[in-house]
Amino acid sequence: MFPNIDNDLGLLAVTQALNSRSNQFPSTECIVEAVKICLAHNNSSFRKEHYLKIHGTAMGPKNACSYADLTMGIIDERAKSGEIKPNLWWRYRDDIFDLWTQGTAKPLEFTDFINSLYPTIKFTLVYSEVSLNVLDLTLTLVDGLIQTDVYSKPTDNHLYLQRKSASLHQIGITEDININLPVLQDFRSRADLSKFPNRRDFAEALVTSFEKGSAKVKHWCCSRENHADGAKHYHMVLKLHKSQRWLQSKRFLEENFAIEVNYSSNHHNYYSAWRYVTKEDSSYEESESHPDLNSYKEPKTTNASMAKIQTGQKRSAAVQGRGNVCKGKKRSKKEKEKRLSAFDVSEVILKRNIKTMTELHAYAHEQREEGKTDLVQFILCKPPKAIQDLLDTTWRMKTAKEVLERCKKSRMELFNEASKQDCRAGCNGVWLQCAKQILENNGIDKRKFGQAVVDLLKKDVGSIAIS
Repeated sequence: MFPNIDNDLGLLAVTQALNSRSNQFPSTECIVEAVKICLAHNNSSFRKEHYLKIHGTAMGPKNACSYADLTMGIIDERAKSGEIKPNLWWRYRDDIFDLWTQGTAKPLEFTDFINSLYPTIKFTLVYSEVSLNVLDLTLTLVDGLIQTDVYSKPTDNHLYLQRKSASLHQIGITEDININLPVLQDFRSRADLSKFPNRRDFAEALVTSFEKGSAKVKHWCCSRENHADGAKHYHMVLKLHKSQRWLQSKRFLEENFAIEVNYSSNHHNYYSAWRYVTKEDSSYEESESHPDLNSYKEPKTTNASMAKIQTGQKRSAAVQGRGNVCKGKKRSKKEKEKRLSAFDVSEVILKRNIKTMTELHAYAHEQREEGKTDLVQFILCKPPKAIQDLLDTTWRMKTAKEVLERCKKSRMELFNEASKQDCRAGCNGVWLQCAKQILENNGIDKRKFGQAVVDLLKKDVGSIAIS
């Protein structure tokens, strides 16, 4: 449809729509002129040949859909102005659903009529007295009523899979797993603690159990919790590069270490599980190159994530036959987490020693991959200049005291301080040898030159030029 719209017809439709506005600013002439430019200067290249489109509109421009819809609006009016009319005429872009009660001959006559209106706009009639596919629906006439069902084309790949599907690995969804291991304080606890005396030993066993399969562990975090009854638990969260069933890991640990591990995927992302694992243990262990997730406040949990968790709980309850399912409490406005402030981001900049926009963007993306999106939201909601100003101001404030103290000192004081400091890295005192050699080659007395520099510094001369 888009490339077949006659330019004059399209401009007429745009003009009529603009003239019907209550607010005529910007003027109709101005907008129509802009549309003409879009139509007349639409060029492309194909096989090293250059082409200029002289008829219709391309599908890519932002105004293309509105332009086509307005044009089809004129065709709507012309189509319904004839002697033959359908009982119902519903249009979505260039797909039209119409209902007839006059038999099969009338729709054929009507199609000939609308195809005669504009030579470049042609309609194809698909009709049935029983069932018809319309967009994503299959409509079926049953006892005078229309029943609907979902319709998909034969070429549809059906890539929309449920999260619990066994085929999730095909589309690369990453699973966040929270694992608990009980270690009892009796004879068996001593045996278990001898197998896993610390958090890292336990973590390495879990990583090995998963990497026996096809998945690779991206990173992990392990903690140990002391319970009131004297029992201890290892808690661990790990992230895989793709989904993998837990049974293989469970069997590996049972066969090689004689331990039983409980698995859970209740958390909606890695960050949520990481917070749960680390909440009771400040000495938790993390894998190498683990992303920093402890730099500032936790992000707001999205409604979609919470809904996904609650849906999973309801399904589990239905399978197990439980009647009551706890509903998640809606968070009040007071309970909702505030967005990151400029001060919060400034603290992150100082802690991470971030000096450039690129470093800040890279760190925000690293956080985003683990489900922590506060910093990304802050950056996207601010203009780049504001972010750069925040970076500059943060570091100016960091060094402000040193700069102020330096400004209060005389040049001689700064000179004496510098003389007592070590050379810059890589210099090794060579600068002094070079300076003496230059003075000697030019026949300049070192004592006189030094005294001249001191006199200038004492007089607080703004610039000292040595040629």
